[in-house]
Amino acid sequence: MNNSLFNYQPKRLFTFGCSFTHYSWGTWANCLAKELEPIEFINLGRSGSGNQYIFNMVMQADSIYNFTHEDLVVVPVSYTHLRAHETDSYLVCR
Repeated sequence: MNNSLFNYQPKRLFTFGCSFTHYSWGTWANCLAKELEPIEFINLGRSGSGNQYIFNMVMQADSIYNFTHEDLVVVPVSYTHLRAHETDSYLVCR
């Protein structure tokens, strides 16, 4: 692996998120897995999921797969859901 982001080759890649993570065509998660080959790739992203669902999936996956220091766990959050409680004046795009 010729990637300076890691000092080691992860044994497993876990990705979580919404439709940007798991969709009918390749996403950033698939690209990352390709860059890290050979690696066990577990994509637990689901279209339409919000931050609470993503959090719950991470906790469930940890209890099933027992994450270790040799795993790479990537968890993006939904910016839209984080800012949903704010008024228009705080939004960048109007």
